[in-house]
Amino acid sequence: MKKLLPVILYFTFLTSISKGRKCQRSEVCIPFRSCPSAIDRLRVVQTSGNPALRKTTVAEIRKDICGRPSDRSICCPRENQGAQKEEQVFLGRLSNIVHDIAGEVYSVGQNKLLIKGFHYDGQGPDAFLLADTISDRPNGGGRVVIPYPREEKYYAYEDPAIPILPAFNGEDVLLSLPPGVAVNDLTWLSVWCRDFDLNFGHIILT
Repeated sequence: MKKLLPVILYFTFLTSISKGRKCQRSEVCIPFRSCPSAIDRLRVVQTSGNPALRKTTVAEIRKDICGRPSDRSICCPRENQGAQKEEQVFLGRLSNIVHDIAGEVYSVGQNKLLIKGFHYDGQGPDAFLLADTISDRPNGGGRVVIPYPREEKYYAYEDPAIPILPAFNGEDVLLSLPPGVAVNDLTWLSVWCRDFDLNFGHIILT
């Protein structure tokens, strides 16, 4: 799979040619990498191959840039700031086995995880975030698929529609756990490739 252009570099290009605006009351001006919805919008553009979608999204994002261009900030909906308001508890760091995995993992309340400074080269053909509540080491029997981008739908391990994990270059990534699963239930979290039945990198949570 072709390696994606790092999103943060793409945003740097946008800010270099855009003038910032004043955010509305329902928004907050924060660093781009801390706004999950903005990151998701750019990732969709990068992977879609749709010129019309690219043009529309770029125009929308330019309108959301705030402050000085050098600040690399964006007007982000305040609803995306829940991760900053809820208590964050440091759980540990992702280990790297292959594909440059790195990042610090935090719990955010009882049903969210935050990976700060997430790195992954995006080269896995069928990679996604996988966890479990019973086994003590990463394996293909993991029962908790954590899709990215975040969405209302959740998946069984065998579901071919699980979104493939794109490349990351130091972004903060907020993840929502499936209903009925709490952070304290998890025993491990892995960047897992289903095609090769291979753990790219992980953290043990017990």
